[in-house]
Amino acid sequence: MFIKTTLMDAGLTIQLGHADGSRCSNPELPRQGFCIIDTNGHHTVSIRFCGCDRAAESGSSVQQLLRRDLYPATHIEPHTAFTFRMMEHYHIQSLQGKISMYDYYESLERMTDNTGTHRVPARYKEFMRVATQWRHLKMLKRAGWGHDPTGVDGTRDGELAICCPACPRPDVNLPKNWQSAPKEFKYVLIRSATWQQYSLIC
Repeated sequence: MFIKTTLMDAGLTIQLGHADGSRCSNPELPRQGFCIIDTNGHHTVSIRFCGCDRAAESGSSVQQLLRRDLYPATHIEPHTAFTFRMMEHYHIQSLQGKISMYDYYESLERMTDNTGTHRVPARYKEFMRVATQWRHLKMLKRAGWGHDPTGVDGTRDGELAICCPACPRPDVNLPKNWQSAPKEFKYVLIRSATWQQYSLIC
């Protein structure tokens, strides 16, 4: 018969920190039971972080995870990480399919074990925190804030908002003499109850 097992139980240990795949001469003790969540469910792995003389270029444990496209659930001794692929997949599903965070996470648990006979690590709170951070980082990235001299900390309220193309704005979508236009011409915002959008009419 076939028995379900993991690569960790088979003796696999993932070594982080060395981009060229070389063996670390002084790795940290492996973190057994490290949980990685991907689009196909939960995975329990054994991970070692770099602790040799190349640790300076490898960075902290959080940086080593991020360089392998793994988003840690916390920046202090992480034991859970979400793959970038899963975070991008959820982001698109939430925007296009309007799927809730809870339903998406529950589907990942179902893909891990749909029989209900095995205990799946509960990581819903961590997923909520990471998803919020992911969306914020996406906004910063799309706004080009990484190139600003003040950095992310210099972001003020409202600076990540996207300008509505339908909102009347002088020198953008209003004529130069819009203030002196006849009274029968009114530039107002009309909200559509069907599409929840604004349009400019005159």
